[in-house]
Amino acid sequence: MQRARESGVTTFDLSRPRSLPRATQLLRTAFPEGRGGLLVIIGLSAEEPDPGPSRPGPAPARPPPYREEDVRSATVERVSQFAPLGSVFVDWDQSRTPSDALGRTRDWLDSLVERDTLAGWSLHGRPGEDPPVPRGGPSARPVSVELSLLDRRVLGSLAARFAETPGGVLVRNPFADGRLDGSRFSAPLFDRDPTASPINLRSLHADFDPVLRLGPLTRNHRRTLAQAALQYLLYWPWVATVLLPLPAPERWEEIRKTASAPPLDIAELRELNLVPEPPGS
Repeated sequence: MQRARESGVTTFDLSRPRSLPRATQLLRTAFPEGRGGLLVIIGLSAEEPDPGPSRPGPAPARPPPYREEDVRSATVERVSQFAPLGSVFVDWDQSRTPSDALGRTRDWLDSLVERDTLAGWSLHGRPGEDPPVPRGGPSARPVSVELSLLDRRVLGSLAARFAETPGGVLVRNPFADGRLDGSRFSAPLFDRDPTASPINLRSLHADFDPVLRLGPLTRNHRRTLAQAALQYLLYWPWVATVLLPLPAPERWEEIRKTASAPPLDIAELRELNLVPEPPGS
C-alpha cells in the first residue's frame, strides 16, 4: 500500500472486502500517522429479512430486521474510522434497502456530503445488471459497476447513458476475477492440496478460452494482457476510476507502467468486437 501511495495512488476501496476488519487493519497500519490525502471507499448495504416457507427442523439463520438507524450509525462509525486518513466515499447498494427507505437514505447521504462528512457517494450496480439510474440523471450521481474485457454486459448501457457524463462510472473487477492478470492461474493450478480433486478441464476451457481470444491485444509484446485490460476501461471517457485488486509486489511495476504502454486504438477494439454498436446500426 505504501508503495502504491508513493507512486501516486490515493484511492483505496474497502467497500466489499473479504474481511473488513483485516482490510481496515492493513490500511491503518500502512498509514499509521494519518497523513491525509487518501480517498477511502466504503460500502453501504442492508439485507431485508426473508421469511420464506416454514420447514421442519431448526430455523435457518436469517439476517436481523432492517433498522434504518442501525445502518446509519454503523456507516457513520466506519466513516469516523477512516476520516484521519483523508476523505471517505460511500458506494451504496440500494437494491438491498427496503423501498420505503430509499428516498430517506438518499437524502441522508446528500446531507453528509453537504456537511463535508463524505466526499461523495455512488450507486452500486450488481454484476450483469443494468446500472441503477441516479435520481436527477447520470450527471447527478456516479455509479459503480463490474466491467472488463471478459464481462461487457453493461457496456452498451453505460456508453449510452453516460456518453455526455465524463467520469460518471467507477469500475470494479477489471481483471475478471483474476483471469486477465494471471492471478487466477496460480490458485487452481499451483496451490492445490495433494488430496484435491483433479482439475476439471471443461471448466478451465470455459474460463480461459475467452482469454485466449484476446491474444491480439498483446501482439508483439506491445503490452501485457493486464495492461490491455486497464487501457480498455480507461479508453471510455465516462470512467472515473478503475478499482484494482492489490497486486503482488512483483506485478506492481507492470501495472504502474500501463499508461506508458502503447495505447489501444479503435481498430484493435473493433477487430475483436469490443466496442458497442452505435444506436440504430
